[in-house]
Amino acid sequence: MSAPDVPTWSPSFKQPPERVVERFRHYMPDVGSFVVFENGTCVPVARGLSEVAAFDVAKDVLHQIVTKRPDLHPHKVEDGAVFIGFKPPAYTMVLSDIARAHWQEIERRHQEWVLPNEVLMTPMGPNVFDDYGKQVLLARAYMFLDARDPAPVRYVQA
Repeated sequence: MSAPDVPTWSPSFKQPPERVVERFRHYMPDVGSFVVFENGTCVPVARGLSEVAAFDVAKDVLHQIVTKRPDLHPHKVEDGAVFIGFKPPAYTMVLSDIARAHWQEIERRHQEWVLPNEVLMTPMGPNVFDDYGKQVLLARAYMFLDARDPAPVRYVQA
């Protein structure tokens, strides 16, 4: 596998995996089994897989996402978190309290989460982001980091 392009800078903070699992289950109650990566990306997998097989499937999904232009669908959810769905299915979120606690860093470094030579069109113009957009960039950066150095931390079975 070739290494995918990733943002040029990594956040200095991560989200607690147990909270990511709890929020993912809340927002995606119909997803059975899933793998959680070090940076909080959750990848649904078939039920009944061994842990090794589940990790391999989830890593492959992340590789598929980043080796083509990622198809992402962001949503702000009821508790203020930003939740992004990718195709093939994978999900990353930014918990609102984590974003607030690290807002200065997010504000200062968010442009470094745009990939080299990438232009993202927003209502405010190319590569211009409001607070919501900055959190979307952070969530996307977490997914790219999980794809670059896939480190599964938990297999949650249905």
